[in-house]
Amino acid sequence: MDALDTLPGEISTDDTGGLCAPRALFEGAPLRAIEQLQHDQLHFLEFGDGRDQNFLAWADSTCQGTMLAVVSLMRSDDVEVRLLKPAPSPAATATAAERPGFALFRLSKQQGACGF
Repeated sequence: MDALDTLPGEISTDDTGGLCAPRALFEGAPLRAIEQLQHDQLHFLEFGDGRDQNFLAWADSTCQGTMLAVVSLMRSDDVEVRLLKPAPSPAATATAAERPGFALFRLSKQQGACGF
């Protein structure tokens, strides 16, 4: 919580067969707080019940460039991360990697030891 206004965390995924194959879409990508938002009403973004705090940050993909992350810290100790990938208006024949994108990840706190 102390670093929400600077470097609030990082993102890693295990989708080595996805858009950035053979690498994952995110490999320890730092979430970078958007400093200018700290003085704007958007910084106080609220939506939906059950959220303690929401914030916006930038995250750099291994092959898809910078994305906007909308992070929600839930009262249940879960975390929701929405990723928005900007891109120009695509041609009808554009591949998934060439299109704008949106993804929602719901992360739940697990009991027990983590395996590495």
